[in-house]
Amino acid sequence: RRQRPSDGYVISKLKNLTQVSSNNNNKKMHQKRYQKVKHDSGYQLGYLTMDDPPPSPMWQQQQEQSSSFWSKRNKKTEYQVVNLKQIQQRVMNVLKDYDFLIVVERLHESLVAMQLILGIQPTDILYAAGSKETGKYVPVRISAVSSTDKRKECRTLKPKFVSHSVNQYLYSSEWMAQNYGDYLLYLAANQSLDDTIDHVIGRDRFDKALQTYQSLLLHAQDVCGSKAVFPCTADGQYVGDGDCYQNDWGCGYQCLNKIFPPTTIISTTSMIPTLTAQNNHTL
Repeated sequence: RRQRPSDGYVISKLKNLTQVSSNNNNKKMHQKRYQKVKHDSGYQLGYLTMDDPPPSPMWQQQQEQSSSFWSKRNKKTEYQVVNLKQIQQRVMNVLKDYDFLIVVERLHESLVAMQLILGIQPTDILYAAGSKETGKYVPVRISAVSSTDKRKECRTLKPKFVSHSVNQYLYSSEWMAQNYGDYLLYLAANQSLDDTIDHVIGRDRFDKALQTYQSLLLHAQDVCGSKAVFPCTADGQYVGDGDCYQNDWGCGYQCLNKIFPPTTIISTTSMIPTLTAQNNHTL
């Protein structure tokens, strides 16, 4: 049985979150990405940005000294963000480079906003109840080293736990400085979603569409949640992709396609959505 990692181990992993992979085959690719991550003061921002860090003397000098480009210590031993305006500009560039950003903590709002912008049906963005819940099993590759070894096994998702020491580090000036770009990007993505709803879609229209989607989702999960075949059984046996597009993505799609055929059109004229097909038969 695997033991819970120590606080020191977890904190060291958090500090080295953006370190370059030791795998020589991927080292060059990771080195370029690593520089972007370190420069952008955030793990997610570094992966989303399409800009490379500028080859400034300051960057080269700090790289040689193995110090961080995103923070420095002051006399009070607290960390401060370096090149604040540069990081803010890169966040703005991400918002310009991508047509749409989904905020995971606001998944349903993001999906409905995307649905209305693209002009698709709410049934196109439904999903069955997921397997990624505490206590359930998820498929993982047995070998994390060989890319040719496709064998998988099922492991249990453990309950979330953050110790007092780790929690203190996550609120430290070091962590905040290291991830300033990510925090700023998160706030900007939330603001962008709100602006899109209020000024592009319209709040009234969006609220009705969200209510329709949530009603359909409850129905879909009630019908298909128990029928979806996941890669891992309830007792942890791996059975393949099951009723999923691939791995554990899009599980239950066959059931969803049966209760909501591709020709389904949703009417939102009433509080409870009416499901109609193109042949005008009520589903």
